[in-house]
Amino acid sequence: MNLLFYVDYTKAKVGFSPTPAPTMTIYRVAKSTGIEDPTPVANAQAVTASALAGRFFLLLTGLDLQTYDYHGRSTTSDTTVDLREPPVLWTRWSEAVTTDASGNVTVAGFAAAALTALANAVWAAASRTLTAFGFTVNLAPGASVTYTGPVAPGGAVNITQGDDYAAADGRQLDWTGGSPNQWPDLTGATISLNVNDARVCVGTGSTGGLGTCSVVTPTGTQKIRAEPSAAQTSALQGGVYDFDVKATLANGHVCTLIRGTRQFTVNDSEAS
Repeated sequence: MNLLFYVDYTKAKVGFSPTPAPTMTIYRVAKSTGIEDPTPVANAQAVTASALAGRFFLLLTGLDLQTYDYHGRSTTSDTTVDLREPPVLWTRWSEAVTTDASGNVTVAGFAAAALTALANAVWAAASRTLTAFGFTVNLAPGASVTYTGPVAPGGAVNITQGDDYAAADGRQLDWTGGSPNQWPDLTGATISLNVNDARVCVGTGSTGGLGTCSVVTPTGTQKIRAEPSAAQTSALQGGVYDFDVKATLANGHVCTLIRGTRQFTVNDSEAS
C-alpha cells in the first residue's frame, strides 16, 4: 500500500514555506496491540514542496495497512512559522493498474499471489449457491444443497396435511449436496427427517421419523430423500416448524446433514 503523507506550514495563518525546508519522520503502530515500533519507517526524511504554498508531502510505498496504522511528525528550525511541528496527515495513493494483451491485470504494490487469492475469493462469492436466511446446511462452512419437489429453491419445505409425498408421483422431498462429498460417506447410512415446534418432536430416530427416508446417492454428488405418507402427514398439526435431517452412518456415528429454523410449513388439509 502506498501512502502520501502531507503537512501544511503557515506564517500569520497564511501558507508559508519555511527555511530551511522541513523534514518528516513516520512511525507505525501495531493494530493488534497499539504498541508503536520505536524504529521509524522514515527518519527525518526530506520532503517535496507542492504547488500550494506551505504544503509538503512524502510518498512511502509498500506499507501494510492491515497490520499497522501510521502517524508522522514534521519539523523545521524556522522560528517564524506559526507551528514548528504542525500535524501530519496521510491519504492513500492510487496504485498503478495495467493490463497486458491477454487481459492479465497487474497492480503496483501487490504480489501476483495476492491478486490470485483476491480473484479466487471474488469468484467463490459470485458463483456460490445461495440458501434462504436462517437455513443451515451441513456443518462445513460454505456447504449448500439443491432442492426438488415440495422443498422450495430457497430451502423452505411446504407440505399439506393428509397428502402423500411418494417418489412414484414425483412429490418426494430430495436434498442434493451442492458440492461433491460435502457430507460423510452415506453408504449404508440410515436417514431420518425430524420435525418439531420446540414442544413436540414429531418422530425420533430413523424408524420413528417422519416418512420413509433413504439414501439415493451415497458419494460424489450425494442425494437423500424423504417420502412422507398420507398417514404420517395427517398426524402433523398445521403450523411452521424447525426441522432437521440426520444420518446414522454405517459406523454408528450420527451426523446432522440439514437443519432449518422455522422452515417447515404444514398446511391444514381444509381451507379456512
